[in-house]
Amino acid sequence: MIVDSVVEVSGRVAGAAGRCPDCGTSSSSCHSRYVRTLSDLPISGAMVELRLSVRRFRCKQRACHRITCTEGLPASLGRRHGRRVARCDELAHAVGLALGGRPGSRMMARLAAPWSKDTLPRAVRHKAAVACPRQLGDGDRHRRLRLEARPRLRQHRHRPGAADGHRHPAGSAE
Repeated sequence: MIVDSVVEVSGRVAGAAGRCPDCGTSSSSCHSRYVRTLSDLPISGAMVELRLSVRRFRCKQRACHRITCTEGLPASLGRRHGRRVARCDELAHAVGLALGGRPGSRMMARLAAPWSKDTLPRAVRHKAAVACPRQLGDGDRHRRLRLEARPRLRQHRHRPGAADGHRHPAGSAE
């Protein structure tokens, strides 16, 4: 269906059951459905939106704190909590690296993919965070050294005799 130069493609995720991300239990007990909207690459100057009907399942493990879970999308279609398909994420990353925020946003608007100036650098940061998880860097080392150099007053608070660093036996006075 084409509405206001937007091509809408409707569908549903075809899976027999959902899997709880916390406990890993498979469930086929359908709780509800909702529509998830993903942006895809434009076709002939028109934006494309995928409207997918996704089921929400009940987790059958009583010990699990998660009550419901959704059926997952294939990795080629989209990531968890993502608003775009994987191909769009790749394009946003490439344009963000090449042009940056505002120039990339202007170019993408001309290509019928109106992403904001903040979306493109965010895609670059997201891909960098996934590719290289946070490691102990120089900034962390300096922060740790600064924290270690602070006086340790909290350790000595509310303890008799701790101010001079010596503990006196109970009942003895010096």
